[in-house]
Formats: sequence, C-alpha cells, structure tokens
Amino acid sequence: FFRLQQGNSNPPLTTLQEMNQNLIIVNNNEMESSSKQREKRAENPSSLVWKKNHSTNDSNNINDGVNSNNKSSIRRPQFPFAARYLPTITKTELKNRKYVASQKLEGNSDSNNHRSSSAMRVRMNWGNAQEASSILTALNYLWKLDPNIVVEEVGMCGAGLELNQTTYNRNDEHMPQQLNLLLGASPDAVVRYPNGTLEALEVKNHCPFVNARRRRTNTTNKNTDDDFVIRNMDLTPSVPAAYIPQLMMEMLCLGPACSSVLMVRQTATNGAVILRLRRDDHWLQEMIYWLQRFVSDYVNTGQSPPSDFFWQDERYKKFIQYTKQIGNTHVELVDYVKHSSIQRVLASNKNEMLPLFLDSS
Repeated sequence: FFRLQQGNSNPPLTTLQEMNQNLIIVNNNEMESSSKQREKRAENPSSLVWKKNHSTNDSNNINDGVNSNNKSSIRRPQFPFAARYLPTITKTELKNRKYVASQKLEGNSDSNNHRSSSAMRVRMNWGNAQEASSILTALNYLWKLDPNIVVEEVGMCGAGLELNQTTYNRNDEHMPQQLNLLLGASPDAVVRYPNGTLEALEVKNHCPFVNARRRRTNTTNKNTDDDFVIRNMDLTPSVPAAYIPQLMMEMLCLGPACSSVLMVRQTATNGAVILRLRRDDHWLQEMIYWLQRFVSDYVNTGQSPPSDFFWQDERYKKFIQYTKQIGNTHVELVDYVKHSSIQRVLASNKNEMLPLFLDSS
C-alpha cells in the first residue's frame, strides 16, 4: 500500500510471495535467502517479522510498536491478516461519498417503482462496493490454513468447453441442429491449492439496509417511508437456491478439475460464513438440457417466452425441486468468520467508528 505511493521508484508488490521476499526480514536484520528457511517460516507464520518501509511521519502511519528512529526496525507480528492493508477515510471523504450516493439514488419521485428501484440500487451498490473485502476475507482465512494457497484473479471462463465447440446434441431428437448454445461464467476468483486442485470462489455481500416501513413496530416513528434501518442478519450454513445455477455454472466452466466452489456470505455486522458447494454433474446435464430447450424454443424462433415457461413440464418441476435440495444436501460448512476478523477500512481517527449510514454524524 505504501509502495504504491512511491511511484516507479519502488514497484508495488502484487503477490504474497513478493511481499514475503521484499518485506520480511529476520531478527538479525539480514534478509533470508535459503528456500528451506522460507519454507520453514511458511509452516510457522507467527515467526514472520516485517520491515517497515515508509516514513514514520506519514499521516497514515499506525503506531504498532516499531521503533520510530529506525525505518527498517523489526517488530513482532501483531497484524492478523495476510498483508498489511489499512486504508483510512476522513470526514471530508465521507461527506463526498454521501453526495455521490445521493446522486446515484436520485430518481423520479412520481414513479410507482421509485422506492423499490431505489432499494434495489442500494443492494446492488453495496454488493459491488463490498466484493473486494469479501475476497480479502477468503484470502485471509485461507492464508492462515496454508500460506501456499493462492487466490487468483480470473475473467470469463468456459471457452474450452466441448459444449461450446459442438453447439447441439446429436443424440437428442428434441434438439434441432441449428442450435447455437454458448456458455461462460466468471467467478470472483479462483483458489489454487498446493496439491494442484482448484476451486471457484464466489462472494455474496448481504446488504444491511432494509426499508424502515417494513420493520417499523412503533406507529409514532417519525421516519418517512423512504428511510432505511440496519438489520443484523443471522448466517446459516446453506446456499439459497437462487445461487445454485451460478455456482454450478462456474464449476462447469472451470473444467472437470473443479469439483467444488468456495462461497463466502458476508454481512456488515455479523461476520461471514464460508461454505463449500460440491459439483453435481447430473444437475449440470439437466441445466444444459433446459438451456438448450430455451434457445431452441424461443431464441432460434424469435418468440418471447411466456411467464413460467416450462412449468407445465413435470421434468422441469423435478429439476426445480432438486435445485432447492442441493442448497442443503451438497453444502459443507467450512467455517464462520467473526466480525472482528474481517479486514475493513478504518476511520482516520482511531477513536471513531465508521458509520454504515453515510449521513450519520
């Protein structure tokens, strides 16, 4: 974080390996060069010490016991996360964020859908803004299990699928040969383990804001119908059915080597839960069948699908029921992450707590 401020004179460190090589030093102020020593330290993360590589006069500096008279001083590892990432925000920046948020939420107050669309914007913006922190939660958790686990950035996956090369099923008499079905998915990240296995990583951030009108118990409440309140969401070790198709598609598009997906469901006030959803090839084949039917019946014919299309088909009903079951039967609880163990932005003043509402004083 501090190297980024130094420009080209000190290139930023982008991986944990680079951070270990450039920032970690031994107690006698000499850099370790032996790979065996590094492996030994990786097995015992508590033995790591970090070199302070920025001026102690920096306004963002946080006093953690390092000797301010020596810029390369040694400190015992007090920091509980994989990398020292401590961005701060000032009251002026909070005020600016409030203005930007108000601009995004502006809409036609005469519209019947204004309130619902505003609530949806809030949820979407919260999820987008918090995605990076949830990936960081997964990274920090996995790092404590094994420093050699890598969380990789990834884009669209699935280009190498055989399905995308053969765009129809020659053995299915219901599928016309002009079908053109292309599949792709983009996980939030990919987790690569030292033994060569990989998992998709998908994060979901549950918005803490709900419409006050729906939660109001006191009829004398002076809040307007547009006001929001904060909910404390309890986390359960299950995957909502609405997420199953996305997670299964990610496993399919990462190839046969991906047999599971790691899912982080994170809240604003109650920590996070990490789950693992196992791959189900039978479900995937059914999903492909119904996607092909949709393309065949509506896309290729240029017809708009009616409401509840396919619902009269018993095979489709069974597929929907099976999808609901998978959210419980195919899910493994990995762990719960306490709220205090989630790495978040800090207030510039240590004595202040950052409010969830931007207009809070």
